Amino acid sequence: LALFLFRADFRMVKVPYADWTFSLAGAIVSVPRLIACLGAIIFSLLLALFLLKTDVGKAMRAVAQDREVSMLVGINPERMYNLAVGISAALAGAAGALTMSFYFVFPSVGVNFVLIAFVIVILGTLGNIKGAFLTSLIVGVAESVGVLFAGADLGLAVVFVILVLTLAFRPAGLLGRA
Repeated sequence: LALFLFRADFRMVKVPYADWTFSLAGAIVSVPRLIACLGAIIFSLLLALFLLKTDVGKAMRAVAQDREVSMLVGINPERMYNLAVGISAALAGAAGALTMSFYFVFPSVGVNFVLIAFVIVILGTLGNIKGAFLTSLIVGVAESVGVLFAGADLGLAVVFVILVLTLAFRPAGLLGRA
C-alpha cells in the first residue's frame, strides 16, 4: 500500500465538476478555479478577522513583532508559534483541497507556490494584511495575463519582472513606507 501511495507519479483528483465552465462578460470561467478563488478569499478574510479582531490573533501579532515584550505582558510565545504552525498547516491543507481538481500533485509541486508567496510577501510588505491581499490579486492577474500572452512557461517570469520593477521604484513594497 505504501508503494502505491508514495510514488513520484503525477496525480490528480477527479471531481464531477472538473470540466464545468460558464461565460461571464465574454470570458470563459472555470468552475473549479472559481471555487478555489472564492475559497481563498473567504479563508483570507477569516484569517484577517482572526488576526485583527481576536485577543489570540492580537497576541500572535505581538509575538511576531517583538517576542520579549510580548513575554513581559504575559503572552506565551511558544504557544503562539504552535498555533501559527497549526493554522498555517490547516490553510495549506485547505488550499491543496481547493486546487487539487485542476493542479497535478507531485513531490515538488509546492515550489511555484512558495516562489509566488515570496513575491507576495515582499511586494505586500511583510506583516501588512491589506498589502498581502492586494498584492495577491495583482500577482494572480499578472500571472494569468502573462500565461495568456507569453505562454505557460513564462507566467512566473512575469511575476518576477513585476517584483524587480516594484523594488526598483518602491523598495519598501507597494504599501510600505519609505
